[in-house]
Amino acid sequence: MSVNAKNELKKLLHLLPCECHIKVHKAYNVTVWPTWEFKDRINRDLHICYVKGGQGHYEYNNKKEHLHKGKIVFVSNNYKHSGYKDSNSPLSFIPLRFGIYENKNPEKQIEHPTEPFTLSYIHNNTRKYLFLFENLYNSFHPGKDPFRQPLCGAFMTSILIELYNDLLSRQSHEFDHRLETTRVFLDEHPSHPLNIDILAEMASLSPKYFSNLFKRQYGTTPKEYLVKSRINAACFLLEDARKNINEVAYELGYSDQYAFSKQFKKIMECSPSEYRHIK
Repeated sequence: MSVNAKNELKKLLHLLPCECHIKVHKAYNVTVWPTWEFKDRINRDLHICYVKGGQGHYEYNNKKEHLHKGKIVFVSNNYKHSGYKDSNSPLSFIPLRFGIYENKNPEKQIEHPTEPFTLSYIHNNTRKYLFLFENLYNSFHPGKDPFRQPLCGAFMTSILIELYNDLLSRQSHEFDHRLETTRVFLDEHPSHPLNIDILAEMASLSPKYFSNLFKRQYGTTPKEYLVKSRINAACFLLEDARKNINEVAYELGYSDQYAFSKQFKKIMECSPSEYRHIK
């Protein structure tokens, strides 16, 4: 994510709410079909998506942006991009398309609210963004409810504000992309035992330097990140009522249900069984 992208997002937010408002054009919550892909698309509206699971990638500006669980990708209007799925792991995501409209003339969309840009981001608290994206999607399809668009606009504004604030809070040091491979590995393999030596080798770093750099870049140790990845995965697995808590614990690599429940409660402040009822 470039400094320019963060500044362009700030420029967009400065239009809200005094001068302009957001109108959501499209909202989907899908697992892509076998033939899904698109090439060289240039949207008139802005586009943001949250990846719930699976694998895929976007391509833009001679860059491949991998899509995996928890990632948020923003593509502004007038920015050429392509999208592809991974045939071995169907992509499941929530893509949203929206525009910026003048308050004085609510039907007039601003064609170029910012310079064309893209950004991608992943935060440890994936549940926060999943909540916002899913609530926006659910609010987008209530029939002819006159409050549908204002509510969707409020959710979209919240998403952009949360994203911008998270970007500001990120460490000011240069982002090291060698660590992304290891972070993605931890997200995709939450049941694997933590092995710092293997992770450091993946990043071509010494184990000690890898651990220090990981903490500096992501604000958490590799062990703490793996725990959060396991609990995030547990939240999704607990949605399947056919799985009992012991099965979820075993699937995520815990030695027993007690160890899993203790760690889950420490992170989520409720037990796995309580989480199933309060969702």
